[in-house]
Amino acid sequence: MTEEQKMIYELLVELDEICRNHNLNYFLSPRMTLSIYARHELPASPLQGVLFLPVHQMEQFRLAVEQDKREDRYLDSMYDNPRYPNFSFRYTNTQSLCYCLNKGRNLRYPGIGIDICPIRPVYDVKEKGFSYRYLMGLECGWKQTCDLHKEMFSFQDRLWKIWVMILSAFGKEAFGRKLYRKLCTCFSQEVHGETGIERPQWQYYQAGRFDGTTRLALEDHSFLVPKDMEGYLTEHYGEEYKKKAKTSFETPLVWMISPRISCQEFFEQAGDLSRMIRASACIFIILHHLVQTVTSYGYVYKGPITLLNYMGYLFTALFFFFSGFGLIVSFYSKPDYLDHFFSRRILSVLIPFWVANLAGIVIEVVKGLGTPSSYLKELLLLFCVSVI
Repeated sequence: MTEEQKMIYELLVELDEICRNHNLNYFLSPRMTLSIYARHELPASPLQGVLFLPVHQMEQFRLAVEQDKREDRYLDSMYDNPRYPNFSFRYTNTQSLCYCLNKGRNLRYPGIGIDICPIRPVYDVKEKGFSYRYLMGLECGWKQTCDLHKEMFSFQDRLWKIWVMILSAFGKEAFGRKLYRKLCTCFSQEVHGETGIERPQWQYYQAGRFDGTTRLALEDHSFLVPKDMEGYLTEHYGEEYKKKAKTSFETPLVWMISPRISCQEFFEQAGDLSRMIRASACIFIILHHLVQTVTSYGYVYKGPITLLNYMGYLFTALFFFFSGFGLIVSFYSKPDYLDHFFSRRILSVLIPFWVANLAGIVIEVVKGLGTPSSYLKELLLLFCVSVI
């Protein structure tokens, strides 16, 4: 096994022990079942660690994990994370890293983990009562407020986003917890008909597919799968599921995956790196302006440094990009980052900005290069820039 597979295996063993101690059922996902059944190994991708859990056991499972807490583990959900995108769980090793750079940080600890998806009943929403349709609308709005697959939502769905934003205006975490409890109450009965699992697209299974369990061995442990395992795999992959080729995995460029560094360390180091790059960009921007003066904006050749005449915009872009990167890293890694954001910016940015510009105006007035009234327009411009 790779280090990532070993970590997934450890998490699976822990979850199996927790479920066994509290008489809860779960099922390995089709991909994990096929990989263990046909190849006696876990999927190569650490992104494929998935369990299915009967929806009526969701709250029991959450409480069971809380009662049987393990070191360096965290169960992420909309119950206590206002950015968690849906009605499911993620059991994470907090001392690892599994983070997609082109997505927002929806997970409190974006590490290697197991997704636990609820097995939900399939209803025709139009045939259900108003309360059910309203609850599904709130869930749809919640997903959008967490920036999950925006392109998948219709105009009507986006109206639910507006409504959820209004309802959660006085505390999104409290609203998420309330919505979670309503969903648990709505699906509190055991499911017997057709079922569906959202990941993120819906996967549907015939009635009775998850009635009964059997165990599938891997290494020195075994895990739960549906009793009719072959029917389970056939329904998902087709009759020739055994011929499905082994899938290799190469970490995509936008993903940062490592079992050796914690997500918190990653964000701290990323913040330090961002500051170093911004400082370097600032130095080169200053040199750019000095070289412009020395070379008369490039008309007088002064050796290799003349190239800095034409590179100012590159260093400026670099500075602003990593400024934004540093802000987003701080926002996602520090829960209280916005609490004192503006007060810190007034002290560190706004006041030095005004002092430097006012000092420049005073120097020019003292030198006789202008009068206070002639700088009124510049002062108004400075104020507008400060407000922006």
